[in-house]
Amino acid sequence: MVKGILRQRIGPALVAEGIISPEQLRDALQQQERHPSFLLGEIISILHRVPIEIIDDVNIRSVVLPLFPEVLRQRLKAVAQRDKFAKGLDIETFVADIQTRRLSFEAMHVETRTYAATATRGRFEKTAVKRYVLTQVRANVTLIIGQGDQVNGVLNAKHDSDSQALTIIEDDDLLKTALYYDLRNIFNQKYATHPS
Repeated sequence: MVKGILRQRIGPALVAEGIISPEQLRDALQQQERHPSFLLGEIISILHRVPIEIIDDVNIRSVVLPLFPEVLRQRLKAVAQRDKFAKGLDIETFVADIQTRRLSFEAMHVETRTYAATATRGRFEKTAVKRYVLTQVRANVTLIIGQGDQVNGVLNAKHDSDSQALTIIEDDDLLKTALYYDLRNIFNQKYATHPS
């Protein structure tokens, strides 16, 4: 998880979009206290009859995609630091903005159960139930660079609602092909100081 990112939660996001009222969110949070194994989105869907597809859509727009720019910026910084052909390329100052637009996504509502052996007759007893949403997103990414330049590419990421972590799926080689090489070329052609 990248530090310093203000995370939006699904409840306030649904209120902000006018899908539920603050009172309905309070009701759902109270129900979640009584039924902690249920996700807040599930409770809102059942209690206030909001289709889960709408909740998933708000989740991708308000919770998942806002994490993308900083996670991508950190990955690009790491690649640039190891690149001997990009002397002086500082991702923090060179990339003015990162914009994302989802192309597709998949939300998987997951339930895991943990069992432990009991002392009697070798039986297993359920000790925990955990629910979370794993979201995979395919996004069009635009890196905005000074003087009107930009680099476009498509990346895939996954988000775990339990840890609130977003991970870009592409390894460094694919990330380089999707975005970094074009970014480095613009830097080297237009901005790098070349010895005379």
